[in-house]
Amino acid sequence: MNGLWPEILTRKTGLVGWLGGGSAAVPTFLESKVKPSPCRFKMSMRLTSWFTKGRNGNIPVSDPRYASDAEISEAFTAQREHLLWLAHVITGDAELASRCCVDAQRLSSGGPAMFRDWLLHWARSATVRAAIDSTRQNIHRHTAKYDGLKCAHGGHSCFTTADLESLEKLGVLPISSGLDSFARSVLVLRGVQSAAIQECALMLGASRSAVMAAHCEALDWMARALQQDQNQAAKAAACGGQAIAS
Repeated sequence: MNGLWPEILTRKTGLVGWLGGGSAAVPTFLESKVKPSPCRFKMSMRLTSWFTKGRNGNIPVSDPRYASDAEISEAFTAQREHLLWLAHVITGDAELASRCCVDAQRLSSGGPAMFRDWLLHWARSATVRAAIDSTRQNIHRHTAKYDGLKCAHGGHSCFTTADLESLEKLGVLPISSGLDSFARSVLVLRGVQSAAIQECALMLGASRSAVMAAHCEALDWMARALQQDQNQAAKAAACGGQAIAS
């Protein structure tokens, strides 16, 4: 599975409850379009059963396919710097980002059993979700800005390793000052986490067009910021060369 599906299909996101017509709220932009159906209910029961095995008595917790709490903790510890960076980019607040990492680990350890092969991805997804939840009101305040905009490029692909390295080199402060929280969240979800546009829309409670527009704007800003850095580096190198020559 790519993107955020392992995380989106759990009870924590509310999507399983929505599919089954349970207590979870239907995303606002889908409210008028979605109606409960027996088919969706059956699907939600299968998903819930599959993702929560190991802690509800269906399969022993010692099943080798599932991770222990200690292994979950190790997954968070092993990539702590990256998890802090993800949360910091979304929230724009270092202290809040640290709390999000702690909350994500705590909820993951006490939640449904998860497959061992997905641990590293799960830690990233859980941290991103915690960061988005912590600043959701602020994110929603900026969403409407993108509803009337369109991506002139017809969409953009996810980041390559080189793209991610370039983004990290920019630093969190320029990103948080140059982009609003909605655009930063989309940049992390779509660009870094490789989530599909629809997954981003569900996670953020926004329309697909708003997500695409925000992603486009974030990438345009990133290109300008990287070009500015390159120009400054070239200018510094030229000045250094002149000083040596003189």
